Amino acid sequence: MVPRAWKLGDENGRPRAILGADEHGAPGLLLVDRKGQPRAALRVSPKDDASLVLEGQDGEVFRAPSSVQ
Repeated sequence: MVPRAWKLGDENGRPRAILGADEHGAPGLLLVDRKGQPRAALRVSPKDDASLVLEGQDGEVFRAPSSVQ
């Protein structure tokens, strides 16, 4: 999701929400914590498959659909 991205930052200028598309034009939204660690990722693949990944501070990860890599 790097080639074309828009970033929203916090009061200290750190990126917290990144909206963009990868080199194939597939869109995605990444939300990060204050340390820059990913916490939520929502994507649509080039084949139009959707995925959602949520990462907790305790290392627990939720993936939908469960087969998302």
